[in-house]
Amino acid sequence: MRLTVLTWVKIPLVLAVSLVLVACGDDDGGDGGGGQADPVTLVRQGWSAFEALDFRTAQDLFEQAISTGPLTSDAYSGAGWTAFQLGDLEHARTRWEQGLERDAASFDIRAGIGFLEFQLDNYQPAIDMFQGLLDDNGNYSFVHIPGLDFRDIRVTIAACQYVIGDFAAALESVQALNPVFTADIDTPEGVNRLGEEIERLTDVYRG
Repeated sequence: MRLTVLTWVKIPLVLAVSLVLVACGDDDGGDGGGGQADPVTLVRQGWSAFEALDFRTAQDLFEQAISTGPLTSDAYSGAGWTAFQLGDLEHARTRWEQGLERDAASFDIRAGIGFLEFQLDNYQPAIDMFQGLLDDNGNYSFVHIPGLDFRDIRVTIAACQYVIGDFAAALESVQALNPVFTADIDTPEGVNRLGEEIERLTDVYRG
């Protein structure tokens, strides 16, 4: 079984008028004199653009914030998530790794790296990153993409475990989401049933 990468199609569109505030420099907290806004304002505007699915604007704002610095990890998190959404996986990894240098515990960056590893078919690194995140924050939620939370992560862990053939672990991950599910993983039929349940849960939590 090969699962498709999450698309988060359930993200609601934000009214386009919100982008007017993102794109202009008259936001409260800008310098008011036509110069570059401070990094905190740029990061806030970047997330506003990201949530409105305007990833190009978000990318420009996060990169401006990084070049302005000094910064917390949030600008690097945003730059990484934006690059990931734009399909620039190499830049996403670079920014996320830079962010972890500033905050090794960042939940959002660790979640992003987990999905990045999954997309690159690096299943064990994805499991390790996700499991460490859930060990630290079992109810994790990524506030900038509605609906992306610990359940998405658990079903992705299950998919990784299934693909690498660790069916017992995959069953345990599935049962964390659906406690009544059972399958005899010692039989081909049970393994197929487990794969079907992972696909069903993928549709539920990522559809």
